[in-house]
Amino acid sequence: YLSNFFGHILFAKKPEEMDPRYKGWKLDTLPILDDLVYQYSTGSNGTETQGHLLKTLAEQSDAIVNACDPDREGEGIFRNWLKHECIELPVMRLWAPSLAQSDLHESWQKMKPSSEYDHLGEAQTLRAYSDYAVGMNSTRGYTVQAGGQLLPVGRVKTATLSLIVTRDREVEGFVPSSSYKLSGVWGGLPFDLVDGPAEKAD
Repeated sequence: YLSNFFGHILFAKKPEEMDPRYKGWKLDTLPILDDLVYQYSTGSNGTETQGHLLKTLAEQSDAIVNACDPDREGEGIFRNWLKHECIELPVMRLWAPSLAQSDLHESWQKMKPSSEYDHLGEAQTLRAYSDYAVGMNSTRGYTVQAGGQLLPVGRVKTATLSLIVTRDREVEGFVPSSSYKLSGVWGGLPFDLVDGPAEKAD
């Protein structure tokens, strides 16, 4: 059987879906960390149909070939689904650098047991949990402090926004300045005398 993953078959549950204590956003319930087990649920945007198909095909198979994207996230998406569906079958990993016929053929000949990529699966789990924990706790904390105005915080989004804002402020606060460079020879030795920022003197 042959089928495909598309997007994310599973989605991380929100804290309030796992524990009613977290339905209201309050500072005294933060941080939400060790008391919650990172859980997934099927999506409601059409991905659940594909997830059901994959499970049905797996139940009719003796082994599975994981041909998801050859990277940390591709590995994690597959493993999360496998664990969520409680599927216990031998798994081989097809690590194809491209979809070119020659690359696919070579990768098929060089498939390895999924266990050889356990480190990638673990890395994705840690990345996903840290993103979830930082984003979910920080978003709730800042939103409550702001009186209820939603202030989403994320590992990538917030850092990128900070870079943009910092650079924008540097441009707005730019003050023109002059720089002079005097070049000459003193006692047979060449010299440069710079007055002002050296990078502007050339």
